[in-house]
Amino acid sequence: MAKMKCEKCETLNEQNSKFCDKCGNPLNQNDTATKSEGKSANNINCPFCGQKILMSSKKCTYCGERLDGLKNFGSNSGDIVIIIVIVIMILSAISGFLLMI
Repeated sequence: MAKMKCEKCETLNEQNSKFCDKCGNPLNQNDTATKSEGKSANNINCPFCGQKILMSSKKCTYCGERLDGLKNFGSNSGDIVIIIVIVIMILSAISGFLLMI
């Protein structure tokens, strides 16, 4: 199957991709290179548009949304603690404001 080469990083991308799997650069739809198709076991569904993309993608090749922050979010317990602290601070501010009324 024909693949498109990214002008910026020279990564080979699926023919119908709009953005590079590696660097997220917009792809020129007229540039193609030939290479056999990769294994589908390395694919995931984009959480934004639902299309199948490579697991290593930093940006969805179809909708262009950034994915690198989603893969690691929540893997660190510090992320969860920060969210809990922020929620508590917001709730405290709201309740303090309501008590003043």
